[in-house]
This record gives sequence, structure tokens and C-alpha cells, in this order.
Amino acid sequence: DLGKYEYIPRINWSPKENKLILQTLNRHQNHLKYHLVDFSGSKPMVSTFFEEKSQTYVEVDDNLILLKDGKSLLRTSESSGYNHIHRVQFDGKSEQLTKGNWDVMEFLGLDEESGSIFYSAATNGPLHKIIYKLTLSSGTSDRISPEVGWSDAEFTKGFKYFVHSYSTANTP
Repeated sequence: DLGKYEYIPRINWSPKENKLILQTLNRHQNHLKYHLVDFSGSKPMVSTFFEEKSQTYVEVDDNLILLKDGKSLLRTSESSGYNHIHRVQFDGKSEQLTKGNWDVMEFLGLDEESGSIFYSAATNGPLHKIIYKLTLSSGTSDRISPEVGWSDAEFTKGFKYFVHSYSTANTP
């Protein structure tokens, strides 16, 4: 049972087993639920493993990465007042991976072999887009682009290399 809902904004298959991750949203769009639907038995089993509520609005975006472990996912959320990356496990545990008074602007990729997330963030203000590598085991983020200006990155398969494009007010 998915409970009471008005919208199903996103549906994703788990990379392992016959499981579906389903998001439901109420009419006011301020209560988002994550459901795990398990199709491995003769009848689908549904469980709600995560909820996010807000007084105003919950942002639904495409920043959802299902991890190969088949037990968790990465998502962004503005629940702290800023857009940050969170790991949500299917057992209901949630952990905010990035922290600060700035926004994560974009997921750029995930290298599960090295346990690294690549993302861009406005850590030095909205005029600067900086590329970072977050190591999941240590929880540390390292800057891999200049501190000033607007940076973009296109990664090769395997995340060993990337093409960096960059501009500032003086370097178009």
C-alpha cells in the first residue's frame, strides 16, 4: 500500500534484484515519500523507507543515483536550507554527505569502484561553480577545479580523466 498520494514524480529500478523505488508526493507537494516495491515474491511487497516533509515545498529532481549495493541511493535535498547530497538506505537510515552554507549545483558522476562522488557547488558564492570529489569512506571533499569562476567537467568512463571547461569575468 502506497498510502494517500496525488503524484508519482519518479520511478527507478534497483540495480540489484527485482526492486522498484517509487516516489510519491501529496497534492501540496510538501510531503515526499520513497517506497521500495519488492517483486521477488509471488506478490509485490511495499515498504516506505524514507520521507521528507516541509512547511512549504519539497523539491523533486533527477539527482537520484541508485547504488550498486542494492541497499541505498544518493539524492539531493534542501532540507537543511541548502541543497546537499544525502545517502538514504532502504532500511530508513539517512546521512547528509555534504554540509555547509552553500548549494550543491549538480551531480556530475559516481565512481563506485573508488567510492567517489563528483559534484559542482557554489561554495564561494553564486558566481562561482566549483568541481569537487567527495570520498565516501572518509567523507572529505576535495576541490578539483579553480576556486573562482565557472567550471564544468565531462568525465571519461571510469572517472580517471575529465575535460574541464572554465570561464571568469576576465576569461570568457
